[in-house]
Amino acid sequence: GLDDRDAIVGNVNVKSVAAVIEAKAHAAQCTIAFVTEQVVNELRSICGDAAVLREPVQLMTYECDALPHLRETPAVVVLPSSAAEVQRVVQLCSSSGVPFVARGHGTGLSGGALPVPGGVVISLARLNRVLDVDIPNRRVTVEPGVTNLEITRQVAPFVLVTRTRPSSL
Repeated sequence: GLDDRDAIVGNVNVKSVAAVIEAKAHAAQCTIAFVTEQVVNELRSICGDAAVLREPVQLMTYECDALPHLRETPAVVVLPSSAAEVQRVVQLCSSSGVPFVARGHGTGLSGGALPVPGGVVISLARLNRVLDVDIPNRRVTVEPGVTNLEITRQVAPFVLVTRTRPSSL
């Protein structure tokens, strides 16, 4: 277990961390609605009204990644369109004490995008630009929402094929 007397853990709220790590504690201790209307309004001012999802049917998509037996409904999902918007959303969550989880396309198989109850999911799916294709160095620079399939499409004219995991397509 975590011990708050440990030098590394000393400044961490051990109960909060344990609640995220332990599934039962996670569900039992994190049911407070952290997102206030003020936070929602600020999220809307950062990303626009259409990029802030609150309706239960909208939130269902973001309850889990491709590991569907672990589910948690977020209070709100925000869909920023730029790195600057992501930074502002993270700063807002941090300054407001609102827990958040970043999420790609939800294809992960590890539960890494599992929302914190009452928290915010920051979907990175709209950050989907290929920024640079450097064939001589076999390097592609992308935003986090780019799929492996899109990378393969971008490099195919150069007869390069990427090896992808089926879950990433």
